[in-house]
Amino acid sequence: MTAGESRSGIVPWRMWGETKTVIARSSGGLVQFSQDQFARINYGRPESWCFVLASKLVDQSGQLSDGTVLTVHYDLTIGVGRSSVTIPDWHTFTFDYGGIAKTLLVGQMLWTNTVANRVASQGVPGTTPPATETVNYAATSWIDTFVSQDIQLQVRVGMDSAGEATSATVDCSAYFSPKTHIRPEWFLQVGRFSGEQSGT
Repeated sequence: MTAGESRSGIVPWRMWGETKTVIARSSGGLVQFSQDQFARINYGRPESWCFVLASKLVDQSGQLSDGTVLTVHYDLTIGVGRSSVTIPDWHTFTFDYGGIAKTLLVGQMLWTNTVANRVASQGVPGTTPPATETVNYAATSWIDTFVSQDIQLQVRVGMDSAGEATSATVDCSAYFSPKTHIRPEWFLQVGRFSGEQSGT
């Protein structure tokens, strides 16, 4: 057994990241959503987590005109102990077709490792991330870590087209990693891992 394996032979971080292909369709004039669960993490202690989110448009059919918008919504549920909270639209990617040629649209990727921290009234995000290191990053409303013990992530892909039926195929990705992952179990006898190693 290697240091990264549990007694079952499966690494505990097998559900800490995922890429799935999601198909979104619209009949024209009505937003329709496709939903899927991506990550489920049960860690052995509260920890600060880093993340990367990405969406890539891999295929499209139907309308390309103004008013056609594809959105990828990440809904995050975090918990510590017996309590949890769900943050809808924790992050949203938007592909605004706007008459863009299909050859330029398909293959486009959006990604981030920061999300807006909605601390202002009415849930309005703060300023954009700083462009240079001279800006005080702590004064902005963007975060690149969050605290949790248990994590679930759902992705909703929505297609809104004002005219003809339209569909899109999107590769959605989400990856999580604890900011600090030092475990005393690593220094124990092989086969005696416990704590967060027993999580998924």
